[in-house]
Order: sequence, then structure tokens, then C-alpha cells
Amino acid sequence: MVDVLTGFVITRRYPPELTRSVYYTTTADGRYRVQAAPYVPGRYDRYYLDLIPLHGGATIRLTDRLSYDYNYVPAPTGSRIVFWEVNPAFVERHYEGVVVDVDSSGTVTRRTLPAPSATGFRHWSPQGDTLVMEFPDSGQYSIWRDSGDFYTYPLNGSLSQDSIFFAPDGDVLFLINNRVTNRTDLYRASPDGLSQRTPFHPLSITNVRHWWSPDRRYVALSYTTNTPRGELTLLRLEDNAVIPLANWEGYTPPHQLEWTADSQSLMWIKENPFADGTRYNFFRHDLRTGETRLIEEGINEEPMLAPGTDPKRYAITHTQQGKQLVQILNLDGTNRVHVVMDADDAGNPYWSDDGARVAVVWARGKGTERQVWITAATRDGAEIRTWQGGFWDARNLLWLDGDHLAYVTWGGEAQYEALFGVEVMNVRTMERAILTSHMAEITLFASASNRRQIAFWWRDLDNRLGIDVFTVSGERIGHYWVTPEEQTSISGIVVFAGNYRAVMPGAPQIFPAPQGPTAALKLGPYQHESLHLATADGSWNQSLREGLYGLGDPLWSPDGEMVTFTQALDKTLPITLEIFDKEGVFVRSLDYSPLYNALMWTRCDQ
Repeated sequence: MVDVLTGFVITRRYPPELTRSVYYTTTADGRYRVQAAPYVPGRYDRYYLDLIPLHGGATIRLTDRLSYDYNYVPAPTGSRIVFWEVNPAFVERHYEGVVVDVDSSGTVTRRTLPAPSATGFRHWSPQGDTLVMEFPDSGQYSIWRDSGDFYTYPLNGSLSQDSIFFAPDGDVLFLINNRVTNRTDLYRASPDGLSQRTPFHPLSITNVRHWWSPDRRYVALSYTTNTPRGELTLLRLEDNAVIPLANWEGYTPPHQLEWTADSQSLMWIKENPFADGTRYNFFRHDLRTGETRLIEEGINEEPMLAPGTDPKRYAITHTQQGKQLVQILNLDGTNRVHVVMDADDAGNPYWSDDGARVAVVWARGKGTERQVWITAATRDGAEIRTWQGGFWDARNLLWLDGDHLAYVTWGGEAQYEALFGVEVMNVRTMERAILTSHMAEITLFASASNRRQIAFWWRDLDNRLGIDVFTVSGERIGHYWVTPEEQTSISGIVVFAGNYRAVMPGAPQIFPAPQGPTAALKLGPYQHESLHLATADGSWNQSLREGLYGLGDPLWSPDGEMVTFTQALDKTLPITLEIFDKEGVFVRSLDYSPLYNALMWTRCDQ
């Protein structure tokens, strides 16, 4: 995996024949990469743990006695991390937990935890000041707080990470399934070390999710019992007590649950499977009256909650008398506006990032009579714009900003054709830009992180494969393409993060050089991979390697003059480290070593 901005290459964890495992993540503040790897190549009983600065500075080695490679957990805030290391003073294997903080100057502060073992999970509070640890080997769980307090309690059952939630007063709430009685108890551990038990359910439960009210006085829990049956329970926190207020049985766990701003109403969506598909019901519970009311019933698609909170709005799709309609409404069912009516087919509504607008694709007619429209509406429904593009269908709707909507078109002139295109519509001026058309495949669709550019992978009818980059106004600024020996599928989704990172294994990836117009294109699934070079204007491309059994992610030198990567033609053949210049001229090949867990250029020529 590659981070173009920092210049580090971390080799993939697969295939095992090609790489030695290197596990990494980043600290919550984004200052360091946390990386673990075997201390001695070929031995997996001892690992090192490093903090690698992402913005310059020296690497900090936290330990070379990490108990095993994934035994560390960064806190959700700052540069704090907890890990377990082996204490060499003991003859038998003995673990010690360590909490490390790194300040702005790079100074490391270590605090040792009196933890009995290294097994079990660790779970941080959202503020990163409380750590809950389970130690099943010793039948205990422990709570460490930033103040230095450390409390250990007997674990009379099984504790899962999804059944822990943190109260605003510093208390820790967690559900434990009792192994003897098979019931579930709710525990509340206060900062002074006291623990209270409240019977919660006569059965064991799993799949726990929780939602705090805005005033943090109430919490709603959804879960599945071992019958199996879904339930939803509402609790109130009062002094040191946890008081059950309401319980709804026989419910599938809600897909969406929201509180009103005053914490007095709870809204949720319930899924109802039917023989002809799934329907959704929309409920509201009033804490003042204790009444639960059904707001909407038989919704076709899962209601889509708009970003933003003033007021909270949903977009829903209904079927009435064989026709579909799309509405937007408040959480309480008021201020209802019809966006689409009398449609034979309507897609799921899609909100812009700021929640200002919603868009939906819908159609009327069947076969050659089918006509497709796209409708965009403001949050309050005061402005509704609809247009027809002459295509058979539209998909992958993507808001670039509050005004521009991009989408992939399929077919044309009211007939089904396996041809795709990309368009951008300004929903204020109704100006449409056609970026490309008549492609055999366009399924990797992306937007730039600043939402002022879009990028998408394509494959044309001549089996050329490439990626184009456009501005919102429709100007093409990148046109990379190659003609691979094997046809490569581009199904999946791409997230634009500086290097157009694909999130599906085997999907194509592009690695632009830090200087100049050239980029490396990595294509094909594992055991059928290839690497190519191409320029942004589409005037030149060259294949470097084809038909590889395994291929590591390429790394460019800082000046963009050379690129290096690991490769193997077959699992029985040696792995080599290859170096090419930006013109595609072979420079050097080195035998691959297990020490090449992390590669970086120290200078442009080394």
C-alpha cells in the first residue's frame, strides 16, 4: 500500500510468498504512522513498534519487545497508544501494558499498566482518557483512567467490544452475558472504582449498538437475543442508577436511529422482510408521553437522512397504487414535500454532503417506451429541478458541491445498450457537460477530495483502459490510458485521496509521479497483474511488466525520475526489486529480501 504524500511503501499483506507482514496505522492526530514488524526476520515471537513521523523528523522506537504484531491500539485522540511488551526479567513469558504519549516536541512519556496478560481486547473512550481491557485468561476486566487509577473486576461472563459505551460523567457502561444463568447484566463502573449491576435481559444478547441523546441523559440500545430476536431498549441515567424506560420486542435492529435536538423524541427505521422484497417502517417515541407512533409504513427503500440538524430531514420512496413517489419530510412527519410522483421506477435519494440538496433518478414506461429523468431538490423542497438526458439509466450519483451533480449514464435514446458515459449537471443553471460516452465500462467513479475535480476509470470498445480527470466545469486535465494484454475488470468503487486509491482488491490503481506528467498504472487481480507507465495528456504509454504472479505497489523517487516495485513471475520463482526510469528504461534488478518491509527513497539516486 502506498502513501504518495509521505513517500513510504508498505508491502501488501498478501500474497505471503511475496511479503513479510508489516502492520501499521496512524495516530489520531495524523502526526505519526504506527508500524510493527518482526524484530528478527524469520522469527515471529518478537516485534518492534515504531512511530514514523509523517511530516518530518526522526523515527521513534517505542519497543523492540512487542508481544505480537497487532498487540497495540492507538487512542482516538492525540498521539497516545497502548501496547503490550514482553518483560525479559521473567523466566516465563510475562507481559506488561504500556500507555505512551508523544507531545508536540516529540518527547515520549511511558506509563506501565499492572495488566495481568496481553490477551483480550482493549477499547478506548471517545476522549481517549479511559481504557477498558478484557483478560479472559485470568477471568478479569480492568479499567485504566488518565488520572492513573486502575481498577480490576471479576469477569463473570463474556464481554464484547460492541457492548461497552461511555457515559458523559466518566462512568463506563457495559453488558456482560453470564455464563451460568445465560442472562445479560448491565454494569456501571464509576471513576471511584465502584461497580453496580442491574439485570438487563433474561437471555444473552449480541450485535449491540447504542445511541446517546444530545443531553447525554438517555441511551437507546439495539441488540439481538439468542432466540434470535431483535429488540430496542431505552434507558435513562439518573445519579448512579440506570433506569429502563421502554422496550420494543420483535424488531430487527434499526438501520437508522436519531434523537431530536431537545432529547425528547426518538426516531428509528425498522426493516420488514416480505416475499417480494424489504419494506421499511418509520417510528417515533415521545419521552414526555411515553407514546410510540408509526409515522410511515411500507417504504420501498431505506429512508435517507440528510446531513445537518436544523431541522433533520428524511427522503423516502413509496409505492402507491403501483406507482412510486419520492418525498422529503421532517423526522416527525411534518413539512412533507413531493419530489417525484407517478414514477414506474425510482432509485434511492442521494443527499449532498452539506444536506442542502437531494437528487434521485426515476423513470416512466417500459422497454422502448422507457424515459428516464433526474430530479434535484433543495432541502426544504422550495426549488425542484428535473431534466431528461435521453439515456436508459443513470447511476453512481455524486454531488461535487452544492450546485454540480455528476453521474454515470447507461444506454441511450430510450434503448438498452451496454455503453456508458459520464455527465455533470449544474442544477442551478441547468447546464450539462458530457465528459465521455460510448464506453464499454465505467464503474470506478470518484471525486477529488476538494470536490473541484472528478476522476473515473474507463474501458473502451478497443479494450483500452484508462483513467480521466476533469474539473467541475468539464475541462479534462488528465487522460492516462494503456492497452493491457489481458482484459481487466474495473468493477468497484474508487475514493480519490491523492492517488485515486481503489478500495476493491484487484481494481486498477494509479500512482502519479511527484514531479512531471507520468504515472504508474497497476492493473489486474492477484496472479494476473501488470504495471504500465502513461502520461497525463494520453500521448505516451509503455508496459513495464505483464502477467505477474504478484506485484507490489510502485514507489516514485522524490524527483519523479525513477520508480521501483517488487514483483514475481511465479510463486516458485525469486522475488525481485525492479527499478525503471520515467521513460520506461530498465535500470536495475535486486534480489528481494525480507528486510524490504518498508521502502523509501533517501535521495533521488538511492
